[in-house]
Amino acid sequence: MKRLLVPYFLGTIVMCIVEMLQQLMQRQSVLNILLHDMFIIIYGSGNGHGSFLYIKNLQIGTRDEIGMLWFLLALFWGSIIVQLVLESKKTEIYLLIISLAGYFSSRIVWLPFSIQNGCACSIWIYFGYIIRNRKYIGKITYLYKKIEVLIIGGGCWGISILWGKTYLFENYLKLGIIEVIGAIFASGIVYICAKWLENNTKHINKFLQWVGMNTIVFYILHFWENRIFPISIWLNEMGFARENYVTVSMASIIIILICIAGTKLFANCKYMTNIIKTKYV
Repeated sequence: MKRLLVPYFLGTIVMCIVEMLQQLMQRQSVLNILLHDMFIIIYGSGNGHGSFLYIKNLQIGTRDEIGMLWFLLALFWGSIIVQLVLESKKTEIYLLIISLAGYFSSRIVWLPFSIQNGCACSIWIYFGYIIRNRKYIGKITYLYKKIEVLIIGGGCWGISILWGKTYLFENYLKLGIIEVIGAIFASGIVYICAKWLENNTKHINKFLQWVGMNTIVFYILHFWENRIFPISIWLNEMGFARENYVTVSMASIIIILICIAGTKLFANCKYMTNIIKTKYV
């Protein structure tokens, strides 16, 4: 709860304050936005459709949801699910059933608190648990030297890039298992690259360590820039198509810079708070 729910509520409260300030600057009533944000904080939907509850084509509530903060709730539920079934003799079967239930039920009805996201991600959390506890992480580089891993994993990754569409916030995988395999393969590539940087660089290594320790802050800050600075819209007005690679790359760079600046500010404030507490104690 401390690791996931506290950042969730802090992040949503700050988002609520920012939106109320925007309303005040535009000389509009803040009551509607306050009630709306209080509702989405409690409901916690991150489905990306601009609706809080939908049953097929029925939508109740419109406008933005909690955006990128959905993953905090999903990890919370997913972690609890894994802990509950971990001691069972049929852990993998139970988690597979729960994950599929979360995945397919979200096609019919969207429940609050990102519960279905938590169900769907429980199998991934379990994979991470197994990899860590059985120390498989050190064998990844060896596995990627096998031709069959490169052909199958790399092929699925390439197909996913060209024709797939993965929206974990709404439990959507266009190509199904192909995108799952592609995602696993790509995660291994990221790990191999990170290890190379760790072994061959100094300053980049320190920066990546800092990013790793502040990952949750990065994720929380992401999507604020879309509410405060609609980057994609601005680039579109400058003549860049919203879906092309140039726009996505430019928007991603701007988003990362905003997240770095915001995380630095947060880290400094936290550091100053610790100094003050230490001094008074």
